[in-house]
Amino acid sequence: MITARAIFLVLISAPLIAGCYYGDLSVHGKKCSNQAGDQHSCPSGYVCVETPTPPNGALDGTCYKESSAPTCPEGKSFCTKNSDVDWVEKCSNDGHSSVMETNCKDFEDPPLTCNPDTALCAQACPEGEKDCPAGHTCDAGTWLCRPFEPCDTECAPDPKEEAIIADPTSLDCFIIVTDPGAQTQCTLTGLVYFFPLKNSKGTEHLRVTLRPNGDPDTELSTTTVFKDSCSTNPEEECGYYEFTNVDTNRTYDLEISQPEQGYSGDPIVTSVRAGITVRSDRCGTGTYSLALNAMTVDTYNSYTSSLIDNYDTRRGLLFGRVLDCGDSDGDNRKAIGNATVGLAAEPVPPGRMFYFPDSLVLAPDPGLTATTVKGYYAAVGVPACRNQVGFSAYDNGELFLGAVHFTMRPGYAVFIDNPHPDHMPYP
Repeated sequence: MITARAIFLVLISAPLIAGCYYGDLSVHGKKCSNQAGDQHSCPSGYVCVETPTPPNGALDGTCYKESSAPTCPEGKSFCTKNSDVDWVEKCSNDGHSSVMETNCKDFEDPPLTCNPDTALCAQACPEGEKDCPAGHTCDAGTWLCRPFEPCDTECAPDPKEEAIIADPTSLDCFIIVTDPGAQTQCTLTGLVYFFPLKNSKGTEHLRVTLRPNGDPDTELSTTTVFKDSCSTNPEEECGYYEFTNVDTNRTYDLEISQPEQGYSGDPIVTSVRAGITVRSDRCGTGTYSLALNAMTVDTYNSYTSSLIDNYDTRRGLLFGRVLDCGDSDGDNRKAIGNATVGLAAEPVPPGRMFYFPDSLVLAPDPGLTATTVKGYYAAVGVPACRNQVGFSAYDNGELFLGAVHFTMRPGYAVFIDNPHPDHMPYP
């Protein structure tokens, strides 16, 4: 039996429940505007999120609860692409809304498309560098042009602390570049190691190609790694490469690749030692010695796809070491701690720069912002284009340790140590 009190409670409760429920629905999803003078705002507890809509980017606003409002990458631009839209969208100051910054479909000659790496309208470059306008470089991973300007000293961030070096004078050589000698040609030779173990066994039959620095399409000479005894133990056979009659006072890249036949070692990725200048005064005996690194596919994956979630295979890996001046001949160089490294074309997120702790295992530490006394650095997810890496360290004031030009290609491993001044071209 329903009492009068029960009926009264139902009557006074029903409107309140219905009012709250329908009230929420009437606000969430309601059209709104943040434009000055427009009265269509959201009530307290809600935020008006505006986004551009086709075909002209007019803003369309919707009310969201503050706790569930979509976020926009703060202070960033990004691409919005579908069958109707190809434009650059820019985040607004509220952290939720965005506006159309540039419509790439407005450009017809040449046609442009939004490059998600740079959040800029970009020209396609299927034929390579010659397709790109001045001040741009062609990304062989996306086949889109991207702005590029060599950064010299601006590449590397300012170090936060003084360099850790073995000898107080071990950076003096970076102040003066000596005049090279008169030798016009010499032999370029050395061991080929598997990185990072410095094991040269099994590198026989790998292909080594000599190229001009930063030019991955021009072949100057090619040779094959051969076996030779590298110690008094005849069973310890090592792999050597050799180029004869190499012109001096020029800068080269040495590219190690896997041939289609003959090689029986672990599969490697194409590995490049970049920015090597064969100076005549370093060829006094007629020979310039330089060891090279080959990186196996497994090692490459350990520093890329195993380290970075959603790693993009259109990128590449840069690996190197920051070194001091060494002895009077520029040899026996030691690592520098508290040095910084930077790129003109930086790694594409989620790729990033890494440094390595002072430990036996060569594993990167995401929390480090400069080299340790190991001197190692790596850049994961480097765009496949022309680039430049710079090195910087403080020793009683800032000293710039050098810059090297290189070109990355998809899936390549590029090795660069900061160059000794005596290994650089004479200005």
